[in-house]
Amino acid sequence: MKELIKLYYGILIKCKDWKNLQIDSKNNFLLEFFSNSYGDEILADKLTNYFDRFVYFIENISLNSITKGVFNFVYKE
Repeated sequence: MKELIKLYYGILIKCKDWKNLQIDSKNNFLLEFFSNSYGDEILADKLTNYFDRFVYFIENISLNSITKGVFNFVYKE
């Protein structure tokens, strides 16, 4: 459990400037923490795309929606 918490905080510290990173840097960051034995770089691309959209979603949601638990949004790909 101690290792998971350490990993979690390592991720939080390194992704502080997520919006300012280039796509290659984001992919390398994700591969560092989420590597597997298959060597799937496609997975890193998909995760990068997902987190970019998640950051956009979080920035555009109102505090009122968060506190009331009401999330009305349209997913755009």
